[in-house]
Amino acid sequence: MSDKDNDEDLFQVKSMTKNTKEQTNRSPILNIGLMDLFNIIKENFILITILTFLSGAVSIFVALTATEVWKAEIILVLQDADDGEGSLASLARSYGAISQITGINIPESPKKGIALAILKSRLFSEEFFKEYELLPYLFSDSWDDEKKNWKGSPPSKRLIHQKMKDMLVISEDRATGILTISIKDNDPQMAAKIANDIVYFINLTVRSSAIKESELKIQYLNNELSKTTNAGSRQMLYGLIGQETRGIMLANTKEDYVFKTIDPATVPEIRNYPKRTSMVMTGTIIGGFLSFLLVFLYQFR
Repeated sequence: MSDKDNDEDLFQVKSMTKNTKEQTNRSPILNIGLMDLFNIIKENFILITILTFLSGAVSIFVALTATEVWKAEIILVLQDADDGEGSLASLARSYGAISQITGINIPESPKKGIALAILKSRLFSEEFFKEYELLPYLFSDSWDDEKKNWKGSPPSKRLIHQKMKDMLVISEDRATGILTISIKDNDPQMAAKIANDIVYFINLTVRSSAIKESELKIQYLNNELSKTTNAGSRQMLYGLIGQETRGIMLANTKEDYVFKTIDPATVPEIRNYPKRTSMVMTGTIIGGFLSFLLVFLYQFR
């Protein structure tokens, strides 16, 4: 046999020895098969079952002790806009940079856009909760019911506005223009009451502000009318006064000034949270998977 053949045989032996060492040093986890997994489950079935059962028990406890949240919904449509929206648009100044505070862009309907902006403003939140005396209910932990006073400082404007943001959900079907206002609360009856009251109050707020705005405009126009004798100017001023007077008349005769209620909020019968069945099932499944993973890693530590 030649020296060349001997060298080739020696190289093959070294390669086989190297591959054998690499397979030996390779992590045993990479060599696991389905049968091995089955054996692991079989050998540790009791432990996995106990851990899964404990996970399910914890999920049941969390589901039963979680604070219940109920959601009441009221369905609205924009009231016909025939009242001169120029007066409405100027109301935004009273609420101070509303579009920046709420992040709402005024849509094609200024009336709806301004009403929604006011609805989400800090000022409206504060006025609404105070008007309906909801602050003691919403901040019951800080309220002394016996003394009828706050235990410390009353809730700040930031906390009041944050409470409104947590409760209020507004959604719109752009195809039909239908709005749905939802209120989330721990009490189903209060959720329905607040949802109906908030729609009434936004209509009242915008209507009252529009009337006040029109009255100021009429006062100004009458003042200008007394200063001029030009027939054309006087005719123009009379026309503007008539327009503002018509706006006041329409506002006084429309209780649903901005939003017309299609379906008022009723006391919800199904909880919005927690979904107890889903929570228990999800917790048990996750617990079972983590139990198996823990046993698996322990076997190959």
